[in-house]
Amino acid sequence: MIKLTKKLVVISTIIILVLLLLSRAYVSDKIGNSNLNLSDYNARKEDLILKQEQLQVLIITLNNTIQQEIIKQTELANKLSSLTGKPSSSPISGGSSSSTPTPNPTPAPAPSPTPQPPVTRAS
Repeated sequence: MIKLTKKLVVISTIIILVLLLLSRAYVSDKIGNSNLNLSDYNARKEDLILKQEQLQVLIITLNNTIQQEIIKQTELANKLSSLTGKPSSSPISGGSSSSTPTPNPTPAPAPSPTPQPPVTRAS
């Protein structure tokens, strides 16, 4: 009876040790995978931050270009109105939905139109 009990204790101890070794290997594998996933996540996050910064620069550049074009169109409208003698319509307004403030230069004041002689059509 004692021999049987000793055998059961030894066999149970071996089984427990094997299970502990297997569970340790499993946990180590999971920790290694999570470290890889974390490094992939951090690399992707850095890449997205870089792309976001590039997009912000591009948005600012586009907003500045739009403002310059609005100024050019306003100047052209003022020149046209001075040539035709008609008062210019309201200045072209450009909306900006960007959260980044951009400098908003004021357009040059329209020159006062000089009276032009009436234009006659040639037949």
